[in-house]
Amino acid sequence: MTEAIYKRDWVDGEKILEEHKEYDVRQVTCFVFSSDNKLLLVAKEADDWTITAGHYEEKDKTFKDGVIREVLEESGLDISKHKDNIDIFGYALVTKIDKESEKVLDRFIQMRMFLKLEDLKAEDIELKPMEEFEIKYAQFCTIEEAFEKVKWLEQSD
Repeated sequence: MTEAIYKRDWVDGEKILEEHKEYDVRQVTCFVFSSDNKLLLVAKEADDWTITAGHYEEKDKTFKDGVIREVLEESGLDISKHKDNIDIFGYALVTKIDKESEKVLDRFIQMRMFLKLEDLKAEDIELKPMEEFEIKYAQFCTIEEAFEKVKWLEQSD
């Protein structure tokens, strides 16, 4: 089996650049904040926290529909009534490269979105992870706690 490395190039903006439209959007991610500035995190295991994210599926009409579905599946939080407030702020163009030959094996896009729940404090939001999606834990954390729990946040641009 080929060992690969992944290179991520960040692109700001709400739309995919023309030169990147040939690549599939494979993942949608939403940074969901409560009105008291706490970030929603989810985990399959107690030490494996991340931001709500998942595969962009054919049934999703828009990227926002994809994150609405993912947030609901992973945390039990229905953000559909906040759809107009979800902001797409950019995407990562991910390049999968064979470590030995340095040949490009694949390229795809990971969309990044943001939602501030202006009318809801973290303590007032009931979270119910849906076990059929293998998520066991969901909680709102301070930004400092999020950086401690989600290791890849420190490595992100």
